[in-house]
Amino acid sequence: MALHLRRRRLVVPLLVCAALLAASAAPASAEGRTTRTSWTTSKAFVGAVAALRAGDTLELAPGTYDIGAVKPTLHQGTSSAPIRLTAADPDRPPHLRGHLILEDADHWSVTHLKITATVPDEPALKMAGGTGWSVTDSEFTGAASTRDYANVAIDSNRYTRTAPSDWSFSDNCVHDAAPRPEGDPAGYHNLYVNAEGGGRGGLITRNVMYGAPGGANIKIGAGGNTAVRGAWGVRVEYNTLFDAAWQIFLFGDIDDISVRRNLLVRSTGGPSVSTGQYFHSLPGGAVRVDSQDNYGYQLGGRPTFALSSPTSSYLDAGNFEGSDPRFAVGCGRFRPTEPAAARYGRYGAEPHDGTPAMVCTAAWAGETRRPA
Repeated sequence: MALHLRRRRLVVPLLVCAALLAASAAPASAEGRTTRTSWTTSKAFVGAVAALRAGDTLELAPGTYDIGAVKPTLHQGTSSAPIRLTAADPDRPPHLRGHLILEDADHWSVTHLKITATVPDEPALKMAGGTGWSVTDSEFTGAASTRDYANVAIDSNRYTRTAPSDWSFSDNCVHDAAPRPEGDPAGYHNLYVNAEGGGRGGLITRNVMYGAPGGANIKIGAGGNTAVRGAWGVRVEYNTLFDAAWQIFLFGDIDDISVRRNLLVRSTGGPSVSTGQYFHSLPGGAVRVDSQDNYGYQLGGRPTFALSSPTSSYLDAGNFEGSDPRFAVGCGRFRPTEPAAARYGRYGAEPHDGTPAMVCTAAWAGETRRPA
């Protein structure tokens, strides 16, 4: 293991769309340590992560690293001094192979990584509990081989009984979830927000997700138990979701969920359940889900855009199926050439209604996005 430690002001920015992430973005950090490292054992990696304190940055050198199943003991950052786990060279993200668990990662920033799940029945990344954390500009895959229920799991910490809050998952590429075994009623997803016990405040934005033949690209809900409260106050905005049984699956006791300006393409769940958004067993009463102004293509199902269980309560306004968006498939791709579709999803721009135009940088795609 080669470690180079120096004290300086942190210069690695979290690349996000400030207009969308202002609520979760951290102020400039206090001065801390920056460690640049490569390693030959998972124990060395765990030790380097566990050594981080508020304001510190760990920069991972390019290369492929077999980490196995690891759960480092974490110290907490603060809003003014977050802890950063990132790449030494964002153009050459380190490739971690295994299963990484980050528990109660308060004010942590995880960015510019590629993680491939290789541990049987485990996801590539699990974020358990924690507040004010962000996962950005990274790639996650491998669940098709490990047969886990997700490539990325956002979960509660089962030991401290704390649910995640005020988190963000943005500008990532998540792909190739596990297929559903024959006769297995469970779903297998790309991103699963399984925050049992609640938690409030989360943002899923500017991501590309594809390849979930046995489930959803995004599922939000507390497992299969309708009696357990799931995540509340989650916004799902400007994502491109492609080739899944359902693009978005919302289940059980969730509340205040906003689904807006996503690009949803090709649902393959079959004629009875294939749909863009599947709302299942949501409690009745007040509106729990606000789904507006999303663009769909080849969603199938009945109806074609949203399928709901009888007791679900949701607002469906301005959603429509359009023409073929015409894009290439893969991380860093999915840029529609159909003009109407280009306003939605990963590369979509806010409507020109007098609000300031946004500029977002996608590090893994190596490009700057500007409104048309």
